[in-house]
Formats: sequence, C-alpha cells, structure tokens
Amino acid sequence: MLASPQIPDAYRQEYQKGNAEDTAWIVNRGTSASVPFGTLHNILTSLEFARIEPKVVDQKLYAPRIGIIQETALTGPPEVAKLVRIIK
Repeated sequence: MLASPQIPDAYRQEYQKGNAEDTAWIVNRGTSASVPFGTLHNILTSLEFARIEPKVVDQKLYAPRIGIIQETALTGPPEVAKLVRIIK
C-alpha cells in the first residue's frame, strides 16, 4: 500500500515474473462500510489484478489502522471475505 494513496493511483503490490504480478488501483476514498465487525469510516477501495490471472479482479476495502475489512471477487470464481473480529 502506498503511504498516501489517492484516486487514481496504481502501483505494484508485488512482482516476481510469472509467479506474483499483483497490481492495485485506488478507486474510492472516504466512504463508510459495514461488515460483521461493525461500521467503519474513511474506507479506501482498490481494484486488484494479477497479470498471471487475467480473468480475476478483486475489490478490497481497507480501514485505517486495521487493513483489509472486505474482499470481493468481481470477476473469476465467486469469493467474499469480511472482517468478523480482531484478536489482540
């Protein structure tokens, strides 16, 4: 993740040719989202894509000081993951 991501920043998350070629695009900032953990604010939304999986695009929601709170496959195999709790 970039230190101060802005719309429409795009960046590589990791790169190892043929093995890990993940890229993210920032598409929204400052929204709220509700997951089983609760309602969180100042959410950052990214679309994430890997060249080695050209038919898969994931949408990820990030909350400040927490990280990913929801991940949804927009294309490819259906998948949804939501934050339920934080263990300290």
